[in-house]
Amino acid sequence: MFASTKGRYALRVLADLAEHDTDENEYIPLKDIARRQEISEKYLEAIVKLLVKEKLLIGVRGKGGGYRLARKPEEYPVGEILRITEGGINVVSCLAEGADACPRSASCRTLNMWTRLDELIGNYLDSITIADLIADARKQ
Repeated sequence: MFASTKGRYALRVLADLAEHDTDENEYIPLKDIARRQEISEKYLEAIVKLLVKEKLLIGVRGKGGGYRLARKPEEYPVGEILRITEGGINVVSCLAEGADACPRSASCRTLNMWTRLDELIGNYLDSITIADLIADARKQ
């Protein structure tokens, strides 16, 4: 599994929103997130659009608009976010959801190893939430 900037930045956006959430009715402008995270606002637009489409964020346009979390920070597993932004978190393509069946799977000597590694990574990433990321950062 290789996490691209899209996945890494999505995690940073969600963590930023969780840290700066002060009121359920307040929306945080994208320019504020971009400034704090030192990420191009233009690049973040595409990421938050996907996060809104997948119902991870709520977005409002216009004056007083911006973004806020759709759920509590502890309800956002890192694995879910990376699956959405990266299209999956598999270490080999033959294990990806919707992949064509490999003609060698019956005789593949490495398939069980990759399957177990995939499960370990998935379980680990699903055990960490945005709330955990924030708590870890506060300990540093």
